[in-house]
Amino acid sequence: MSKIFIVDNSTAIRKGLSAILNIDSTNQIIGEAATAEELFDKINYLMPDIIILDLEMPGMGGEKALVKLKELFQDIKVIIYSMYFESWLIDDLIKKGATGFIPKGCDDEIILLTINAVKENSLFDNKALSQSLIDKLKEVTKKPFENKHNLTQRELDVLNLICQCKTNRQIASIMHVTERTVETHKTSIYKKTGTDSCSALILYSIKEGLFKV
Repeated sequence: MSKIFIVDNSTAIRKGLSAILNIDSTNQIIGEAATAEELFDKINYLMPDIIILDLEMPGMGGEKALVKLKELFQDIKVIIYSMYFESWLIDDLIKKGATGFIPKGCDDEIILLTINAVKENSLFDNKALSQSLIDKLKEVTKKPFENKHNLTQRELDVLNLICQCKTNRQIASIMHVTERTVETHKTSIYKKTGTDSCSALILYSIKEGLFKV
């Protein structure tokens, strides 16, 4: 049984990851945190085997948390969870002690495969497995966008800017509309896509092939 701790500032993402990981009975979710600071408050008495760590968080941030974790707890394995998937980033994170990498929006199969590879210490020790995972992860970015929820062009424009982490004010300025109009478009997008937050919209965009990581 592997004890797993999840760190992500989105409650929905934490719950979603827990549900996926619980498919495998050898995984035990022992805790979760919304920030790195909360993680370090809990880690001493929970002592997980594996931490899934969001790279983009308020406060300390995932990269600094990774460095601190490896300084204090060398035996804990850390899997970075992020919207960004670039070779240079993976190389840098491996040097800092990461033992796995999962892009947000990937299939459940990749999450479970990565967890199992990390458990077996094989993800980066085995070059063939490492390359196999990287090839599968790259497939996440190749899916064509089908617009199956019938978003209008203006809604697609808003969604694209949300994926670029633009604020309502910035979106309004770029599109030459009011912030109230932006909110109206976002409300419509939430309703059509069944989401309820900007982070959920970004995940939706990645999964549907609209936003490339």
